[in-house]
Amino acid sequence: MKRFCLGIIVAVGLTLPAFALDGTRSPNNVPPVVEPLGSIQLQRAAAELLKQAAQLRRDGAELLAQANPGATVSLRDQLVGAWALVSCNPNNQATIPTCGTNPNGIQFLDASGRYAWIIALRGRPKASINNRSSVPAEELGTLARGLTAQFGTWSFNEADKTITYHIDGALFPNVEGMEGKFPVSVSEDELKISYTNGQDVYRRIKK
Repeated sequence: MKRFCLGIIVAVGLTLPAFALDGTRSPNNVPPVVEPLGSIQLQRAAAELLKQAAQLRRDGAELLAQANPGATVSLRDQLVGAWALVSCNPNNQATIPTCGTNPNGIQFLDASGRYAWIIALRGRPKASINNRSSVPAEELGTLARGLTAQFGTWSFNEADKTITYHIDGALFPNVEGMEGKFPVSVSEDELKISYTNGQDVYRRIKK
């Protein structure tokens, strides 16, 4: 009987973790100690998590846009693109006689905030010489009066739905450095830019 009990005690002892005489676990049975991550490792891990979260947000926005086109597109995003001039503000003809009855103009608004705007009057008389540096002054003046061109930067205010143009360069240098702020509206592929006395209408140019 004593041998039997002694065998049980030995068998059980082999399956239990070994403890030192002072009650602590023996070194052979202590689990490995995980060293804490350093600050650089933590920063890298956090940066990777933020990167993954940003990608998930982008993926979610794309899926939402595909499921419901236009639902998450801001008015500013709708303005981005190339626009063909359809009709001009008739009250501006006295100061900007470039539209005529059949407007010929284009406006570019890119996502980075740059713009270009050109209107060329149809039916302008051709120059006698196909060389701008040699064209007679009176002919050059007629050609210039039938052309409006400028470029610069643009910004949009979502609150009051206004676009602001900052003119960097223009055919008429007096306006360079100036800004113009105008209410706008977009309906499908139609852009309207309003003034105090009328509006210009553009149509989106599709690929």
